[in-house]
Amino acid sequence: MKPLQLILGAAVLASMFSIVTSSHASRKLFVAIERADTQAKRLDTEFRQLQVEQTALAKPGLIDSSARRDLQMERVTPAHTLYLNAQDARAAAGAKPAGAAQ
Repeated sequence: MKPLQLILGAAVLASMFSIVTSSHASRKLFVAIERADTQAKRLDTEFRQLQVEQTALAKPGLIDSSARRDLQMERVTPAHTLYLNAQDARAAAGAKPAGAAQ
């Protein structure tokens, strides 16, 4: 009976170590999942804040005032507008009209 008890004792010890190892691995995986979940929530919050900021910065009035202030741009008026048609553009470039003889 001694060899059978020795084999059963070894099996119990192996089973015990297996349970401890799997418990430890399970805890490590649970902690990793919790960290990933926390990071996902943080990134989602940051993404929503960036969306709000992008919406605020994309307002036409803000863009207009920034262009005037930072780039010294001004609104185009009819007095500052020059309209060209195709014939005027060719004459300005020195090209002959398409139907002219060479």
